[in-house]
Amino acid sequence: MPATTRCKVCNARKELRAEIEQEIAAEMMSHEQAAELVGCHCSSVTRHVRNHMPKSLKTAISLKHVDLEASLNVAEQLQESHGHLRQIFKECIASGNVKYALRALEVEVKQLTLAGKLQGQFSDAPKVVNLLQSPSFVQVRKLIIESLADQPERLPEVSARIDEILEDDSL
Repeated sequence: MPATTRCKVCNARKELRAEIEQEIAAEMMSHEQAAELVGCHCSSVTRHVRNHMPKSLKTAISLKHVDLEASLNVAEQLQESHGHLRQIFKECIASGNVKYALRALEVEVKQLTLAGKLQGQFSDAPKVVNLLQSPSFVQVRKLIIESLADQPERLPEVSARIDEILEDDSL
């Protein structure tokens, strides 16, 4: 701002102005305290914040007043939405509107999928299974070894073949 502006906060020393704006944005300084530092009325500081304060600092101030707990509780919002959806579905069925009932079911499937992901029941990530530790594989391996008990000479051959299969990257 040019030095000719009538805003007393803008006319304050550059370092003081920056410090005041940052302190106000961080809610570490009240408008009254800033006014005392600059030597002006509290309404002048309020006007400065409204009209001259950098937008990034104004955004920081507005973000501090967002109710994060309410906005981040997706599970509760999803549950509430699910209740509304069930009511819509029941009304559609009662009125014979099959088309909208099916649409409501589509949305319900999406909501249930989202709920499952939020609760860790579903994941888009590929699941890695260690076949060697799989109970089924351990059982099959034990069965093969027991079956070869009366033919010990075949055990190395079968073991080598199992190793080949396990090393095959195409599985």
